[in-house]
Amino acid sequence: GGGGSQSLGVALEVPPSSQAVVFDIAAAISFVSAGSALNNMHAMLGAPGAMLDFDGCRAAAVAEWEAVLGQVELADAAALAETRRDELVVLYTAAYHAHLSPTTYTEANGEFMGFDGAVHTLPYAAGNATGPRHVSDLSLWDTFRSHAPLMVLIQPDMARDTVNSMLSMYQLSGNQTFPMWPMANVETGLMVAHHGVIHIADAIKRGLRGFDKETALEAIVYTIKLQDEKKLGAKNYASIEETRRSAAKTLDYALDAGALKTLGEWLNRSDIVEMFANHSQAYRNVWSSAAQQFCPRWPNGTMSCQYPYIPYGLGGKGF
Repeated sequence: GGGGSQSLGVALEVPPSSQAVVFDIAAAISFVSAGSALNNMHAMLGAPGAMLDFDGCRAAAVAEWEAVLGQVELADAAALAETRRDELVVLYTAAYHAHLSPTTYTEANGEFMGFDGAVHTLPYAAGNATGPRHVSDLSLWDTFRSHAPLMVLIQPDMARDTVNSMLSMYQLSGNQTFPMWPMANVETGLMVAHHGVIHIADAIKRGLRGFDKETALEAIVYTIKLQDEKKLGAKNYASIEETRRSAAKTLDYALDAGALKTLGEWLNRSDIVEMFANHSQAYRNVWSSAAQQFCPRWPNGTMSCQYPYIPYGLGGKGF
């Protein structure tokens, strides 16, 4: 069901039998067309009449996950399995979770629905683990600290595709700003700041290949310069009257600016360093030495450190 005004149903007529009747039902999705969904299904499961059954699909999934998790190798793994099994379970469970995102949105024929609502094409082959792929569902506020650097180390192809996908979103969005929390081919606007720029700054410093570094640098500098002008301004903090979660946002904006200042130093780009030097220190403007915590501020500069300041629950105006 679903899909707006249309719904889909299946009617099955099963002859009377004393034996259990088992059906293998395959389904596929597409953001482009129904025909593309069918093509995706055949690319993954095989041609009509020769498609994998349930057990075949399960075996293929197990083999694929074995290969993915096998990227994390440990010395003396057999001995560790005997003496530190619980820790190994935690490690490989975390590795599994780390590979659940981002989501590949490229069709089997290389098409993907862009941020402009139009269909674009990459030279993609279904099942090609090295891409290139268009990806989305990027919870960048959650992932920039550890997941993004980990991808560069153990999934460089996916890290490359993530960077190129963010650049595509930036170029096709119509407002020339970097994605915050993209889902499918739209921007949700969830969370705060533009921490995808930290993802790209880290990729540049780590020497990740396969993307246009000049275009990427131009995009992240433009985005954070605009963010700082609009959100921090001359006073260099986000105030209570202007926005919810003002103290937290000030910290996040300063973090983005600090990442670009550090990248500018690494690139010997004094213009970038100078551009973000002041706003990278914005966090200082919401620190209360008396309360020993970060506190929201009013436009006149006074702080409100009582917690919770305004009873709006999670994400209230103050903190």
